[in-house]
Amino acid sequence: MTGPVAVCLPPAGGSATMTRSWRLPSESVVCPNIRRLRSQVGRFDLEAVAGEVASRVLSGRRTVLIGHSLGGLLAYEAARVAIAAGQPPAAVVVMGSRPPHVPTGVLFEHLLDLDDDAFLTRLADLGAVDAALCRGPFARLIVGPLRTDLRLVCSYAPDPVLRRAHPLDVPLHVWGGVDDPLAPSAMLDHWAPYAATIHRRTFDADHQFPTACGDRVGAALRDLLATCPAPSRASA
Repeated sequence: MTGPVAVCLPPAGGSATMTRSWRLPSESVVCPNIRRLRSQVGRFDLEAVAGEVASRVLSGRRTVLIGHSLGGLLAYEAARVAIAAGQPPAAVVVMGSRPPHVPTGVLFEHLLDLDDDAFLTRLADLGAVDAALCRGPFARLIVGPLRTDLRLVCSYAPDPVLRRAHPLDVPLHVWGGVDDPLAPSAMLDHWAPYAATIHRRTFDADHQFPTACGDRVGAALRDLLATCPAPSRASA
């Protein structure tokens, strides 16, 4: 049996380049364009975009959903939609994301109307983006995508009671950086009510651990993809 497709969902301002250091089999990787899906939804609604991921990317595929930060929230919500539709992923990997009952948007909503320089500086101070990238020649190119994606993060206002009442019935892998200031590793345990089976893992880095520890993250993902059992088909 062929392995599952890795559906990789990037952080705010990110793209498919996130996956380069992971060395996943290229034929087994799908990286949806989140900003394009958001424009097709026509509004800033993270849950609606996650629904688009589920309907456009997961349908008919055996998948593992993998997301970092914003992408982690999308992976979790897309899994909920896919499970409800009777097409569960084989597993979900959430990296550097706060659980639904710990608001993420409050970190960023007061930054969205700052001028570009202040916006990038504050994001770097928070550890949300690589400070070197903000000072580099491509800094101006990432401002627009960052603002768009962070507005999507700020739209996320889930009902944690409802989500705890219906935990994911597929394995949830929650990974964090031991020095992550945005989603501290102590929060990994707080994901426990949101899935029947949860696996925790930490990496010796900050919020950028999926790239800073790319070799180790990639090795862990390759192991997961190689050993994931085929999901049972749930009724819709």
